[in-house]
Amino acid sequence: KVRTRTVRALLEGRRTVVLSGGGVLMPALSLGARHDGGDGDTGTGALVGGELRYQGLRGLALDAGGEVLVGRGDYREWGVWGLVSWEQRTGGRGWSLRLAPRYGLGAGPGSGSGAASGFGSGNSEWLWQRGSAGIGRGTLPSLASGSVDLRLGYGLARGLSLLSPYGTLSLGEAARRLRLGVQWRLGRQWDLDLAGERLESTGTNSTAPGRASPEHRILLEGRLRY
Repeated sequence: KVRTRTVRALLEGRRTVVLSGGGVLMPALSLGARHDGGDGDTGTGALVGGELRYQGLRGLALDAGGEVLVGRGDYREWGVWGLVSWEQRTGGRGWSLRLAPRYGLGAGPGSGSGAASGFGSGNSEWLWQRGSAGIGRGTLPSLASGSVDLRLGYGLARGLSLLSPYGTLSLGEAARRLRLGVQWRLGRQWDLDLAGERLESTGTNSTAPGRASPEHRILLEGRLRY
């Protein structure tokens, strides 16, 4: 019989400061730790993250943050990210622009891999689900790279529906991705996304000579909120 025990802790704090000029400043701090003991794999890992977000007038928002993942011995991983976004009108109408650079550990805010609080990476989720024993043994997902994501869109509203053609460009050390598509929001519950995508490997992290042929994809995604 194998006996294991796991202790997890996560502390998050966020404060909202209303500025005299009408903007909002939101500093935040996240501290997480996990310890695995017993007869199986054992280990301890900790994650420290910080973030500063500014929500201004006229649809402008700025976000910057970073985090450090600490494991056994002198093991350290770190990452930083930024975000600049702008919306011409509320509710997704009109022009919208989003620029998100990052480097190192983590994916940055709004990437779909972060924690619910908005801290940048999926590393806290990795720490919770897969355990802390792998930290320092090389089993952490390889995220130490830089990238820049750019998104430009335009929202056309009619009643409760919103049609938004958009284009995204992602430039990274391993690949370049171009996506052109259209999102259709039907009322408050349904979202449809149809897009064409071109993915090209740059060969930066590959030992094979040359570059692989570009991949072309057609994507269709539907979401229902209830």
